[in-house]
Amino acid sequence: MKTEFVSIVSHELRTPLSIVKEGLGLVLDGFVGSVNENQRDLLIIARNNINRLANIINGLLDISKIESGKVELKKDFVDLNSLISELISSFSKHAKDKGLELKVNLPEKQVVLYADAEKLIQIFINLMANALKFTEKGHVEISIIEKENEVECSVSDTGMGISGGDLHKVFTKFQQFGRVPGAGEKGTGLGLSIAKALVELHQGKIWMESSLGKGSRFSFTLPKYIIETLFKEYAHNGIKEAAEKNGKCSFIMVSIVNFEELKQRLSGEEMRLFLKDIVEALKSGLRRETDALVKDIGGGEIMLVLNDCSKEGALVVQARLQQATTEALAKKWLGKEINLRFGLTVYPDDAKTDEDLLKKVRAG
Repeated sequence: MKTEFVSIVSHELRTPLSIVKEGLGLVLDGFVGSVNENQRDLLIIARNNINRLANIINGLLDISKIESGKVELKKDFVDLNSLISELISSFSKHAKDKGLELKVNLPEKQVVLYADAEKLIQIFINLMANALKFTEKGHVEISIIEKENEVECSVSDTGMGISGGDLHKVFTKFQQFGRVPGAGEKGTGLGLSIAKALVELHQGKIWMESSLGKGSRFSFTLPKYIIETLFKEYAHNGIKEAAEKNGKCSFIMVSIVNFEELKQRLSGEEMRLFLKDIVEALKSGLRRETDALVKDIGGGEIMLVLNDCSKEGALVVQARLQQATTEALAKKWLGKEINLRFGLTVYPDDAKTDEDLLKKVRAG
C-alpha cells in the first residue's frame, strides 16, 4: 500500500509541477513582460527548487517501479566506451565550477555489453552526481576494466569519504552521510539504492570502498556479452511468454556450416559485409514486430524467435528466410560455396526448457 501510495502521489505531482515550471520559464524569458534583476533572481531560485523537486519525484517513481517489479530492461548492444565518453561531457561544467578534475580511464579496444543503455546511463549519473556532490577538491574518475567474463566499472573521488561503521548502510534507501543544515546540495538518498537495483537487474554486483577524509570508490560489475547466455535468455523469455498464454513459440537457428573456412578465405572487411548481408536478408523475411533476431557474429549462428507461432507458421517463415538468404547470397557471394543450415524447434511440442530447445534447434 505504501509503494502504491508513493507511486500515485508522485504521478499526480508531476503535472502541476510541469505547469509551474513552464510558467516560470515564460516569465523568465520575458514573454509576459519585462523582469527586473531582483525578480529574476527570485524566479531563478524558484526554478532551481522546482528542478530539485522534480528530481525527488523521479527518484520516488523509480524506486516505486523497482520495488513493484515493473522495471523492464530494453537490452541491446552497447558500446560502453562511447557511452562513457558522451556521458562525461554532461558533467564537465559542474566539475569545472567546483574546481574539480574529471578523469576517464577506458580500455583501448571497444567494450560491448548487452544491456539497457538508458539504465546504464542512470547508474553512472547517480554515481557521478554523488561523487561530485561530496568532493570539494581533487578529482572524480570513471574507469572501466575488462575481465574474462565481466566488465568492472568504477567511479572514484577524493571527497569526504564515509566512516567504516556506515559503509553497510550506503545502499539503503533515504540514507545520507555528511549532510549539514542550511544551504547546499541535498537529495533524497535514493540515488545509490536505485543504482544498486539497476545493477542487480543486469545480473551484476555493486560495492563501495571508502576512507573518511580520503575519498570513496563505487564499483560494479556487469556480465560480458556471451552469446550462449543471450540465446538462453531469449529462449527462456519466449518459453515464459508462451506458457503464460498457453500458446507456442518457435525458434529457428541459421548456422553457417563452413564458417571457420570462410574466415580463412575472406578478408576481414569481406567477412563483415557477408555477415551483414545474411542478417539483413533474414530480417527482411520477418513480418512481425514481436519476432526477434539474435546473432553470434563470432560463431556463425543466428537465432530467430517467433513468438506466438506454431510449427506450421514457423515452416512458412523458414521457407521465406531460405529464399531471402539464397537471393542475397546469389547477388554478391555466388561461387563462395556458402553452406547454411536451418534448424527449427517449437515450444512445447519439441522441447520444454531453454537448454533442450537450444540442443534441438542446433541439431537442425
